[in-house]
Amino acid sequence: MSEGVALVEERPAGWEALDQGDAAWAAGDRAGARAAWTLASTSGAPATEAAAHARLLLVSGTGGLLRHGPRADAALGRCPARSAWCQLAAADRELFPALIGVPGTSAARAAAAANRALAAAPGPATARLVWAGAAPLDALDLLDGGGLEAALRAGGGRWPAGPGTWAAGLAPIGASGLGAGVGLALRHPDLGLRGARLDAQLSWTTRGQGGLGLSAASPPREGLGVIGAINVQRVVFDTYLGEQRVDTTHFWTGSLSTAPRWQRGLATAWLGPQLRWDGQVPGHGATGGLALALPGPWRAALSAEGGPSWQAGVGAAAVGQAELRREPGAAGLAMRAAAGGAPVAATPLWRLQPLGGGGLLRQGPTGRWRSRAHGALVIEGRAPLGAAGENSALSLCPFVEGAWIRPDGAEAALHGGLGLGLRLALPPRPTNTLRFDAAWGDAGLGLSAGWGQAF
Repeated sequence: MSEGVALVEERPAGWEALDQGDAAWAAGDRAGARAAWTLASTSGAPATEAAAHARLLLVSGTGGLLRHGPRADAALGRCPARSAWCQLAAADRELFPALIGVPGTSAARAAAAANRALAAAPGPATARLVWAGAAPLDALDLLDGGGLEAALRAGGGRWPAGPGTWAAGLAPIGASGLGAGVGLALRHPDLGLRGARLDAQLSWTTRGQGGLGLSAASPPREGLGVIGAINVQRVVFDTYLGEQRVDTTHFWTGSLSTAPRWQRGLATAWLGPQLRWDGQVPGHGATGGLALALPGPWRAALSAEGGPSWQAGVGAAAVGQAELRREPGAAGLAMRAAAGGAPVAATPLWRLQPLGGGGLLRQGPTGRWRSRAHGALVIEGRAPLGAAGENSALSLCPFVEGAWIRPDGAEAALHGGLGLGLRLALPPRPTNTLRFDAAWGDAGLGLSAGWGQAF
């Protein structure tokens, strides 16, 4: 594209719809934003279409990468070489895809394109310079940056983040003690662009561990919503005596739960009934919890489930866990502190929380310990590789872990280990991440792989 641009140029057809979509996003109306951007993408003006398709990547999930990315590039290819609005669209082609981790994007290239449009479209160009970090937010005070300016003001100089878009994929899964296999996963954090969530997983390993899981949450209305989950699994259950594995059993387990969810400020609480079968043994009861979104990347949660059981000799079952997490995203220091156990002595062995092999602790095989009571701490560094910093696809994650565990039928003891993990972040981020971890401790080597961060 030529360095020179026209100094006087009419705004292209459909650009007003583009601005309306940006303003709707700034107001939290993601459905309205998508409708306006979709209208802009059919305007017939190459600059408007390119900019619209770049924005539609934010709301079109994994499938949008194959649809809107190529269409944005094709529209830019039809742009007149000296058009200031095409330069703005070129800047958008760098800025918007970067939000979902599309590789090869560059804030520096966005700033260069915006600078070339500065004389002909000072307001919109300055807005893009602000987002690219090449100008302060107050540079817009005397200019009209359009809908993008409204979004940047709402986000303090950056595009205001939404809940994210859906991601689907096939990933390698497995762990020591469970074998290797594949998993199909779908994560949708914004159903209908109104804040509802849907998570679905289907998996199987060479050792016969696998199943289907489905969970959903409605968007809160006046602080009240509904959550529900269905899980059907074939479980590989190893029993240990001291350091030796003495038995392995396989059985099917299933659960169905639903609960109202209350959200007030930083707190979310839920409590509802649960229907459950473990190896054809019913164990119906209730499930509930409390979650707190603390300042910064900190999160705290308390959860429990339990109820009467109709297996001979078992009168009740209950398990619970409390956690404090630091979740910095793709880069930074992450931490997970957890405590929990089974306060009801009659809780059967298969209902106890497994530790090891990716279950809270990553050393040793899965289910190496079944916790009657435990306290654990895992500290993990997330270090993106390469010059792109947090936008790097590959990250190294060294970690240390330690725990006090009182397993079933044994004395409480301290356990510790360390390890190294790899993370491959694929667009659309932040939910589309593959992980692999290798850990070593007093339980031996543990290998685990799966979808998403370890916590």
